[in-house]
Amino acid sequence: MTGMSDPTPADNQRAQSEADIVPDHRSLTVVAPCFNEEEGLHYLAEKLAKLQTNLGSQVVLSIVLVDDGSTDKTWDVMHDLFGRSPNVTCLRHKENLGIMAATATGIAASTDEAVAVIDSDCSYDPALISKMLPLLKEDTSIVTASPYHPQGQVEGVSEWRLFLSKGASWGYRQLLRNNLATYTSCFRLYRKSSVVSLPRRHDGFSGVAEVLALLDRRGWRIDEVPAVLTTRKYGQSKLKLMRVVRDHLSLMSSIAVGKIFFNRIPPQEVSAGPQVRGERD
Repeated sequence: MTGMSDPTPADNQRAQSEADIVPDHRSLTVVAPCFNEEEGLHYLAEKLAKLQTNLGSQVVLSIVLVDDGSTDKTWDVMHDLFGRSPNVTCLRHKENLGIMAATATGIAASTDEAVAVIDSDCSYDPALISKMLPLLKEDTSIVTASPYHPQGQVEGVSEWRLFLSKGASWGYRQLLRNNLATYTSCFRLYRKSSVVSLPRRHDGFSGVAEVLALLDRRGWRIDEVPAVLTTRKYGQSKLKLMRVVRDHLSLMSSIAVGKIFFNRIPPQEVSAGPQVRGERD
């Protein structure tokens, strides 16, 4: 009779990785907003396949791809690569609405409480989700990738983009209670029930910060993990510099004068979330 072989170091490492996943999150939806990404979708497919391997059998993975009104062949390539996968849903906006609007569409389509939103250009490695899942505790609404964390890293990103992004994070840090290194990253793990009905008014990049600000005001804990941000390998950035700067300044002004909170959230809802540990005084 042939006996079972002893587990290899790789087997032990994978078993430990699977054991680290929070039991409450046995299923996960990954949302990838896409706008004119036909060149890089094959790379996204490779990264998502690796993520499935990393998560192992402990987590059932679903994927929602949102074509945000692309004018290239993104929709066709998306269907060629993912159309026959039973765990993938492809959605499409008739026109370009913005990255936060596409994110909201994907979150709404998810049937899971844990929803990871990733950059379709994979400037953050989707494998990072494995480290984020254990941090989505009961009192946590967002776990965000943080390249500006002391243990984070940035590779190949232009100096002007870093200046603007770090400047925006500095500004939000002065206004919000959760003390984070990075506030503008789109790569996040969300608790669906905490974000799906937020009264958002920004659909673009600033909407990503707006969602965080709204949840911060409601008393939710927001956590971050060190991350490596790299430049995209395929295609071009969709960031419109002046529009993004204008929208962030507008949002910060609204936060500063209390409009985003007290004009838009009924008083009885302000403390709807769990109390934040480690808030600012």
